[in-house]
Amino acid sequence: MDWHASHRTDAQRVRAPGNVRQPGKTGAVISNLALGQVISFFISGASIAAASLSDRGMNFPVFMSFIVYLCLCGYLVRVRRPLRLPVWRYAVYALMDVEANFLVVLSITSVMLLDCFSIPVAMLMSRLFLDARYTSKHLLGVLLCLVGLALTVINDLEDKTAMKGHSFKGDLLCLGGAFLYGCLNVMQESIVKKHDRSELLGMTGAFGVLFAGVQFLILERGPMQDMHYSHAGAAFVLLYVGSIFCMYTWTSIFLQAGDAALFNLGLLTSDLYGMVFAYFVEKQSFDLLYIVAFFIIISGLFVYHGAPSATAPGVAKEGSTSPRPNSVTDDSNGGPGFSSLEQEDMTSEALMSPDACGDAFSTADDDIVEFNRGRQRMALV
Repeated sequence: MDWHASHRTDAQRVRAPGNVRQPGKTGAVISNLALGQVISFFISGASIAAASLSDRGMNFPVFMSFIVYLCLCGYLVRVRRPLRLPVWRYAVYALMDVEANFLVVLSITSVMLLDCFSIPVAMLMSRLFLDARYTSKHLLGVLLCLVGLALTVINDLEDKTAMKGHSFKGDLLCLGGAFLYGCLNVMQESIVKKHDRSELLGMTGAFGVLFAGVQFLILERGPMQDMHYSHAGAAFVLLYVGSIFCMYTWTSIFLQAGDAALFNLGLLTSDLYGMVFAYFVEKQSFDLLYIVAFFIIISGLFVYHGAPSATAPGVAKEGSTSPRPNSVTDDSNGGPGFSSLEQEDMTSEALMSPDACGDAFSTADDDIVEFNRGRQRMALV
């Protein structure tokens, strides 16, 4: 039994972080999974826009990322206090984000590698730096999601056109991007749970504009001058920028309650949404195996989410009863929350304060005086 938890005061329970996912609550599970699917839908929209632009010969991903980072700078308006983290940490984060977007190669095989490799990277980094504790239920959920992913790409691998242009170099670039994505998700989870997500988004935008701008001038300035533009192309650019901007925003909200591994698992359905779009809009064939894969992935997400959050406070290894320090804070009001250990320290400090000690000694002195008066009255009788 957790002695500290059983003796926690009502005030401490009220101030306990409210953004930590509690297992067994169906409503919370469904809402978090729904939010993850909204993010997956945005990524699918961005992929559709990027593919449509590529078909029209308008392939300038760095420039579109530059526009996204420019939009993210708007979050700096909400930051009205000194930065909580050193500037160089935001610079490193933004540089990794820019290069991860640049390294990813959009082919069927590379997308499969991206999805498969980013999940274990996120889990490993969470274990090393966030002290994540994964149980057998977490691993079963991951396995189900990967089975669904395998079913998703089986038919695509049979399509010879899907392998066109595939190369070992492309795989290496995609693996590098997946590694950076996994690290970025863990870094973002740590920051948004302990600090202000608006500050992270705004500073990512500020440094992203700088790094992406320099990269654009080096790589894409010349080719863009020879492109032919159209109203349809402009519409797809807006779709891409809007989808990625919303993805950045909602991801920061999702990671306040979820974890990086669950986030990457939820994104496995983005390819399926793209296939549904291709079926209804572009009249392409759609195999029923995709529907089976979708429900297997969703089942895996439910299994994973049914276990306690791997990075939430109080989660220990399976079979262990020892409590863990609470590292998750609530910044929903714009400031850091209080962990359970911090609350206990605050209570201890309050009890040891001069005012509290003075009150205690004053009460003790009054009791002694009253006791002596009683003894004197008994002696007179």
